Amino acid sequence: MKRAGIMMLAGGMLLLLVISCATAPPKTPLGEGELRLLKVAPAESGTLLVTVNHPIIINFEADGDPQVTRVCFFWSGEGPYCYPVKDVNYGGHASIEVSLKIRDGSNWLEVYVEYMRNGKKDRSNRISTSITGYTTSFRRF
Repeated sequence: MKRAGIMMLAGGMLLLLVISCATAPPKTPLGEGELRLLKVAPAESGTLLVTVNHPIIINFEADGDPQVTRVCFFWSGEGPYCYPVKDVNYGGHASIEVSLKIRDGSNWLEVYVEYMRNGKKDRSNRISTSITGYTTSFRRF
């Protein structure tokens, strides 16, 4: 009985080791001229007031330096609402900045960008985040 318990414990540890060493499936390589969004978040932390525009930073990776034409958002499924790009930075920490007025309350913000790929307009993948806007500088509880 004691031996069976030890064998089960050893088997469980081996299974745990195999599972913990598993890796996520590799990302598919970028296609020619492709732009892939990685993360979206407000540039500022803390209280996001709904009365002012806030910079939103979108991190991406790209094959080359595609020309980003506009950024489109869905607010909790509503949209798209598209805006001009404020700034694009290429390189190791590639990012797009756009100015956006935050909506009141807790919202699910989904984003994609439109860009030129091999001379034609294309859309990136969509990514999303949760953003909460406040009407005053005091948070509601």
